Amino acid sequence: MKTLEDQEAELYEDFVERYYETGAAEVPGSWPPGLRERCLFFLKVVEGGSGAVGSRSVLAALGAGGVRAALTLAGPEPLPAQELSSGPERYVLEREIGRGGMGRVLLAYDRDLRRRVAMKVLRDGAGSPLRASRFLEEAQATSQLEHPNIAPVYDVGIDPSGAPFFTMKWVRGRDLEEVLRSGAGDASAIRLVQILQQAAMGVDFAHSRGVVHRDLKPQNVMVGDYGEVHVVDWGLAKVLRRAEAAAERAEGPERGGTAGDAVATGRPAGLLTLNGTVLGSVAYMAPEQARGDVRSVDPRTDVFGLGAILYRILTGQAPYPESDIAAALARARRGDVTPPSVAAPDRSFPGELERICRKALAARPED
Repeated sequence: MKTLEDQEAELYEDFVERYYETGAAEVPGSWPPGLRERCLFFLKVVEGGSGAVGSRSVLAALGAGGVRAALTLAGPEPLPAQELSSGPERYVLEREIGRGGMGRVLLAYDRDLRRRVAMKVLRDGAGSPLRASRFLEEAQATSQLEHPNIAPVYDVGIDPSGAPFFTMKWVRGRDLEEVLRSGAGDASAIRLVQILQQAAMGVDFAHSRGVVHRDLKPQNVMVGDYGEVHVVDWGLAKVLRRAEAAAERAEGPERGGTAGDAVATGRPAGLLTLNGTVLGSVAYMAPEQARGDVRSVDPRTDVFGLGAILYRILTGQAPYPESDIAAALARARRGDVTPPSVAAPDRSFPGELERICRKALAARPED
């Protein structure tokens, strides 16, 4: 049975496809407010002017001197309309492909490099300086995490309204939650564990650079059409102080990092996260996060998140599956996780995987 989220996603995709095929732009008043907002935002992007943002196109600037470059390789997606392929601005917005608590992710066409990219923008424009600062720090942190299992950042800029944006690799594929919902036909248990292993390698690298993701869940693990795996959405990442990062590297396995490799952003570590603030997704949240104990958040918090994803793979549900957020948060604060074999008695999985899962989901980080 399809969830409400799945149904809304299908309606949105149908709306976009119908618009491009027939030009129909009517958004039914009976649709949920969130879906209506998403469709209206799409119309605003494609009809509200050129839809072009960013710095001046390099090709456009050099074109006056006779420079010409228009190489486009064959690919699975259609080429943009001719009028979108050239112009004074570098990026052309096409449609929304995702959203989070703070930002939207748009599909954009890079006129200079002639490729599609994912562009992340703040949901409400520039917003407050605090929100804009946090947004740019996400770009800074992610761009310094150069690893095969972390989606790379390409560019950062300011749109015509003065709001910041950054572009990154567009991963053609699905997130792990979509893969899991599709059933066993799309991925074997072995492949699912392999996907988690690849995500864990990216997270381990981030830890070696002093960064804790803090929002690990299946929706933030992208699986590309060619099998590539990327950990995405570092918007809640915590950048450890240099001393903490050095201690983490000293305690962990040798990764080839040095003290100078720690990720650097434009603020002291911890400035934008205060004790008592609950950040993350409740269904996959570590106890220290659920209690708002930001000072206790460290790489072990992400170990819990990886264990929670393994729990979802083994049992078919999140560690705290309650629809009542207050009830789920209360369980998360206690670290009250039902053992996988009890939560899913009809499922069969190796005992060693359950042991690993339960250890990662220990209520106390020291365990």
